[in-house]
Amino acid sequence: MGFRLDKINLGASHLPAAIEAQMQQKMAGQQQAQQAEYELQKQETLAKAAVAKAEGEAQSVLVRARAEAEGTRLLQLTLNSNLIQSKAIDKWNGVLPQITGAATPFINMSLHKSEDDKSAKTSD
Repeated sequence: MGFRLDKINLGASHLPAAIEAQMQQKMAGQQQAQQAEYELQKQETLAKAAVAKAEGEAQSVLVRARAEAEGTRLLQLTLNSNLIQSKAIDKWNGVLPQITGAATPFINMSLHKSEDDKSAKTSD
């Protein structure tokens, strides 16, 4: 009842060179396939991110355009000649124009003249 040993091999076992080369080729092929799959996933992720960014920018432009249109609409509702004249006076730097031509007067005197005429007629 025992064992009988014919040989003990303490070194590493080696496969034939052809089989070892085939195994290395197979492992290299698997690594290349994994690398290609990783690159594909990376490109798909980058593409999705680019699409999301473009959609976000488009949405932002649309929101700004709607807000500007609403602001313009509200301004048009409140716009009248007195408001325009008031804004012009607010922005005036106090210097009268040096050259005048056929330009529209800075202050619409016809409005003020009619009020002066009314007050002159009532005082008579």
